[in-house]
Amino acid sequence: MNSSSIPLIIAHRGASAAAPENTMPAFEEAWRQGADGIEIDIRLTKDGEIVAIHDADTLRTCGVRKIIAESDWQQLENLMPGNPDKPSQPGTRIPRLSEILADLPPGKRLFIEVKCGVEIVETLAEHLLGEAGLERFTIISFHQDVIRSFKELAPGIRANWITDFRLDPSGTLTPGPEMIIRTLKKISADGLSGEAHPILRADFGEKIITAGFDYHVWTVDDSATAGKFIAAGVSSLTTNLPGKLREDLLAGY
Repeated sequence: MNSSSIPLIIAHRGASAAAPENTMPAFEEAWRQGADGIEIDIRLTKDGEIVAIHDADTLRTCGVRKIIAESDWQQLENLMPGNPDKPSQPGTRIPRLSEILADLPPGKRLFIEVKCGVEIVETLAEHLLGEAGLERFTIISFHQDVIRSFKELAPGIRANWITDFRLDPSGTLTPGPEMIIRTLKKISADGLSGEAHPILRADFGEKIITAGFDYHVWTVDDSATAGKFIAAGVSSLTTNLPGKLREDLLAGY
C-alpha cells in the first residue's frame, strides 16, 4: 500500500499505548510517530475551563477522585495522570484545550470528543472560532444534542456523530446504515465516527459515503482490520499505535 492510499491516521487520546492518555507527552509522542492528528476527550470544569480527560472523574487516571464538573481548574491542575505501565513523566498534567490548541503543529488535525453534554458547546465554539484553520478541527460525540447544538453555533466546523454497534436477536447489527443516515441528517452532522465492529461489511461504509457523509472508524490497532475499512472508503482510522499502524500498512501487512 502506498502512502497516498492510507487515510488519516489519528492517535487515540494521543499515542496512548506509549504515554498516559490525554496528556501532552501522549500528544507529543503521536507527532513523533507521524500521526496525522490526535483524538482527545474533553469535559467542562465547574469554573468553565475545558480540560482533556476521558472519565467524569480523575480516579482512574490520577489515583485521586475529583469530579470534573464539580471541580475548579485550580483543584485539577496539579494532578498527575499515569499508571504503572505508563507512569507520569515530570510535568505531566491534565491539559486544557487552550494548551493543546497552542501546541498543535501546522497541518495536523484535532478530533475533539465531547464526553459531557451541551453545557460545553458554547465555550467550545468560542475557543475554536477564535482559531485560524478551522478545517483542522472535527468535533465528535455520542450525544446527538451536542452535535446538533454545535453545528448551530459553528456550522463551518466539521462535527461527526459517534456510534457503536450491537447485535439484535436476529444477528443484525444495529443501528443499521439507514437509521444512521437519518440521524446524521436530523442533527446536521458531517459524518459518522463508527466502531470498527468485526462483522461490518464494506457496503456499510459505501452507503454512508454515497449518502454524502464522511466515514471514520475507531479503534483500529492492526493492519488487517485497517485494510478492511480502507477498502470501505474511510477518511480516518483512530488508533492507539499510530506509528506501527502506518508502518505495517506501508509494508503491505
